[in-house]
Amino acid sequence: MDLKSILFNFKGKLIKFFKFIIKIPNLLLKNKIKILKVLILILLVSLSFYFGKNYFLKNTPKKTVKNFLTAIEKKNYDKALTYIDSQTKSQFEMNMKFLSTISKNQNSTIEIKYSNLKFTTLEENESRAKVKVTGKVQSKILGEEKKEDCEFIFELIKKNNKWYISKTLNL
Repeated sequence: MDLKSILFNFKGKLIKFFKFIIKIPNLLLKNKIKILKVLILILLVSLSFYFGKNYFLKNTPKKTVKNFLTAIEKKNYDKALTYIDSQTKSQFEMNMKFLSTISKNQNSTIEIKYSNLKFTTLEENESRAKVKVTGKVQSKILGEEKKEDCEFIFELIKKNNKWYISKTLNL
């Protein structure tokens, strides 16, 4: 093939390409509503996945403390221990076993109800955090009922992208 035939062949293909490009708007106009619906659907699914994943799956110090207190309130002491750092778990285990033993005794009841809890992050960096919890606690232990304001500071440590309670201070 000589240069003239190559250029002529290229010119023919280029003309066909431009004719196709010119037809695209007409094709799009016919189907623009369908295409717009599909694009909006793709955008909504993408956004809901992104924000939903980050909101529901993101592990934060506040969520860890809230889940811990909820487990205590529901008397699920084994679950509560899953929020405790392994280095300090033995200290918490003794308290949880005590509460569990008392709550299993038919003559004794333990009830803990938290209300109006407010969670405030005092400090947070890549590996440590402090969360202050204020609110009211109503407890009934061995027949003795108490209602009082509560104020705790939870110190947390991050391991493998998950927050664990390492220390609690009752103020």
